[in-house]
Amino acid sequence: MRGRLAATVLLAAISLFAQTPYTSAGGRIVERAKKTIISSFDALLPNLTLESFLWYETENRPIEWQTSECDDEVAHRSASRKPVKTICVSASADLRDERVVKVVLSLGLDDSAPPSLVSVSVIEKGLEHPLKLVQLPAAIHGGKFRTRSPRDLLPLSTAS
Repeated sequence: MRGRLAATVLLAAISLFAQTPYTSAGGRIVERAKKTIISSFDALLPNLTLESFLWYETENRPIEWQTSECDDEVAHRSASRKPVKTICVSASADLRDERVVKVVLSLGLDDSAPPSLVSVSVIEKGLEHPLKLVQLPAAIHGGKFRTRSPRDLLPLSTAS
């Protein structure tokens, strides 16, 4: 009994000691990512938060939010004015048809820099298919993306 009590107290102490400011900063960054308005990335998108957009489009599937260090390329793209420490936040959700939707944002540790969209993709059978955020609803719900053919460029009267 004493051994269990000692182990419980030790684990509690370790978990309290292991919490760092980075963890709380990571939580703030995730909350900022969730509240990012998607129309700021593309005017064709509705004035919704990223969280509510993903929640709706994935039909209320659980969304996993993770923070990670942004690679150098992302950091340089987001540091157009001045170098800012950035954190990448990825939001991913499993769809019913075994595909995964993944959206990655880059956010500065300070609130002054606006979030930037790093990537949007649908992962299917291990292959990642990059998309634009505006294409995500059609990709999730089975819409086909058509490439333009020369026939599409002709006036309607000449098409047969």
